[in-house]
Amino acid sequence: MRSIESNKKGFGIYWSESFSIDDYVYGNIKIRIGDRLYPENNDSYDNYTLGTVFFNLKDSFVNKYYYGGCTNEDFGETEFNAMK
Repeated sequence: MRSIESNKKGFGIYWSESFSIDDYVYGNIKIRIGDRLYPENNDSYDNYTLGTVFFNLKDSFVNKYYYGGCTNEDFGETEFNAMK
């Protein structure tokens, strides 16, 4: 499995590439927050389109999504600096 981790190992993204169809790469992906991996029960599931997952993850820092009519005030958000 390939990975990107924070220096303190409290956050990480782990993925494996299983197969390709045309220009799409499929595989398994997990995100670690603290001591837990999410999603928890997808060890045998390798049908995530990795390019789409990474694109949506990157885009979520620019175009925020709030479910069910929630707003940033509901979460007490502050400005996020990706360089930090």
